[in-house]
Amino acid sequence: MRVLCQADLVLTGAGELKQVTGSQTVEEGAKKLLCRAQTVVVKNGNRDTAVYGRKKQFIVTPFPAC
Repeated sequence: MRVLCQADLVLTGAGELKQVTGSQTVEEGAKKLLCRAQTVVVKNGNRDTAVYGRKKQFIVTPFPAC
C-alpha cells in the first residue's frame, strides 16, 4: 500500500483495488489511493472504466471495436 501511495497514476481492476485497500467499494478504495496519487484508473471488466482524480471523477463506457 505504501508504494501505491507514492505513484502518480495507479491502474488497477476493481477486485484488486478492494483487496489491496481493504475497502468495500471501489470509490472508497480510490479515495485511499488518492492520498498521494494524482489519478486512479479502475477497470471494471468489459463494463466500463472509472477515472478518479482529487477534484473530479468520471466513467468511460466501452465502445464497439468493429
